Amino acid sequence: MDTVVKATTGRAQGTRSSRRLRNEGQLPGVVYGQQKDPVPVAVTYTELRVALQGEAGMNTVFTLDVEGAQETVIVRDV
Repeated sequence: MDTVVKATTGRAQGTRSSRRLRNEGQLPGVVYGQQKDPVPVAVTYTELRVALQGEAGMNTVFTLDVEGAQETVIVRDV
């Protein structure tokens, strides 16, 4: 079963804005790709937690829906 986690772009970068996102139940992140520019995103904490609860844990490969564009991702660091 492929899990889809929705992400939004256009988040402000920095410590204060990241803290505000976390207080709202969001997690800041960055999507890196081969021959692509890094894209700062925000995901809902509960959606990401559910996606990472499988047998593979942090090594789970899942789909990230970045405002309509679907990317296959793996969590690199928390």
